[in-house]
Amino acid sequence: MSIKPVSVHVVVVHRGYAEAILEGAKRVEARLLKHRRAPYGCVRGGERLYFKVSGGAVVASARGDSVRVYDDLTPKDVVALEREFDADVCGGSLFWAAKRHARYAVLIDFVEVRSVFFGPDTSVLGPGARRSAWRVLPASADVYPACLRRPKEAAGKLRPTG
Repeated sequence: MSIKPVSVHVVVVHRGYAEAILEGAKRVEARLLKHRRAPYGCVRGGERLYFKVSGGAVVASARGDSVRVYDDLTPKDVVALEREFDADVCGGSLFWAAKRHARYAVLIDFVEVRSVFFGPDTSVLGPGARRSAWRVLPASADVYPACLRRPKEAAGKLRPTG
């Protein structure tokens, strides 16, 4: 029995991570947090993830697969997470060092990665939420699979890039 998704997520990432996602090298999104905030307690397997480049556009969509949540982490626990997951997170030593004192972690395996032309409308969120690196929207905001095609109003204006 499949669980119906209740949310879609706009995940803000650096350009290098977006490229690694589209190339298939990055298969797990890791959020290590000092406080319980999104995506902690907000994401479930089966929900749609949209990857947005920081300061740029939504470039990819995927379906969340398994979600792992860790509480009461110590620096030693973060080192253990790095050893186990870095190959799929593509974080690198600087990422993990910066997260060494995180108390919580959410790791989301994702599948069915696709390049997209647009993502969900986040204008319904307040200004603070629009600046967040993880945005949670109701499932009704999902634009998949329409986002796989160019919007009709932009089709004549877009040019292929080489």
